[in-house]
Amino acid sequence: MRLCWIRFFLLMPLIFLTVFFSSNFGSVKAESLPLASFLWNHQDPMRVGWNGEQLFVQLKAHPGEGEYRLAFRVLREGHSHFRVIQGFLADSRLDNNQYLTLPFSNLNGPIQATALRALFPRDSPDARGWKHQVTYDWESLESLVNAFVEEEFWQQSLNEFEGQGFVQQSPRQEDVVLNTSVRNRILERGFQVIIPWKWIRQDLNLKPVALKPPLEVHQDQRGGRFAVYRLDAGETIYSNVVLRFTNFSGQKMIEQAVGDLLVLNELVNVHDIPSGTIIRIPLHWIRNDFQFLT
Repeated sequence: MRLCWIRFFLLMPLIFLTVFFSSNFGSVKAESLPLASFLWNHQDPMRVGWNGEQLFVQLKAHPGEGEYRLAFRVLREGHSHFRVIQGFLADSRLDNNQYLTLPFSNLNGPIQATALRALFPRDSPDARGWKHQVTYDWESLESLVNAFVEEEFWQQSLNEFEGQGFVQQSPRQEDVVLNTSVRNRILERGFQVIIPWKWIRQDLNLKPVALKPPLEVHQDQRGGRFAVYRLDAGETIYSNVVLRFTNFSGQKMIEQAVGDLLVLNELVNVHDIPSGTIIRIPLHWIRNDFQFLT
């Protein structure tokens, strides 16, 4: 019996170290694992997760796709930032059979929006803004703002959330002000946060939009949403698109908008556009009187 106790105390440090390292390495590994899978653009399997510091997305290159084409397809800045792909490949080669892990912030808006919907399936649009339900222990004000809010409103949104608190609903539908959670910057699981539409990033296309005729909402191959208008005979982008559907005023701003539409629609000559041409227009350009407001 005495010998058994001696052996037990001799083994205690080893048992402690085994449990300690197992639990710690296990938790680190778990933090880096994807939390949700999704199909982007109806064809690309992707995964989204949290690595302990930031959101990440895992995706695969298409067969025969190089770094430049992959960057153009998935990154926010497209082909101009294709070296981002090279940086995350390190010394390995692009393999369409292997997932490539990229920071969430580098990816284009449509991919980010689909990833956020997969990561937070209980989120939904609300008349006041985007209704976010805190789902994970790691969620903080910073992670929330960085993911959903336009950069120009980051500081304002943080100040308002921290300074005034924000009203949320508990799972029991009771209004609660999370003053403690706000001060600690860690959000409490199960609560809901309303992010006003005025702060929500335009490129996420989270706000439901319905347009009045003759405009329609169109989604392109990359998942971006646009208003579309078909030019009739004799119509021009200047008069029948910019002046009619947008709030741009002043000759310089109008001409700049016309130039942007030429680039967006891959047109060369503003004076030589065939009738029947479909013109894509950024949704946030459209005047309120051509929208069914929610």
